[in-house]
Amino acid sequence: MSHPKMVTSAEADRLERHRAVPDAIPTLTPGGSLQYQTDYDMQRMRERRIAFIRTRLAQQSEKSHRDHRQAVSHDPF
Repeated sequence: MSHPKMVTSAEADRLERHRAVPDAIPTLTPGGSLQYQTDYDMQRMRERRIAFIRTRLAQQSEKSHRDHRQAVSHDPF
């Protein structure tokens, strides 16, 4: 799964909307182990991507605020 170099909040929101919803009623019929492993791997990859995007957005937001504070604190006159 290739990802774009630029991360956006919209991508994180889209990935979060596609999280699997837990079943309200447990079923006693087991699914195949291959299907379980595939679902588990996809959920894990999605959660890792969401965490990565949120971390990057937080870093850039902090950098932007820091740069703004620094620019405002310098009096050009």
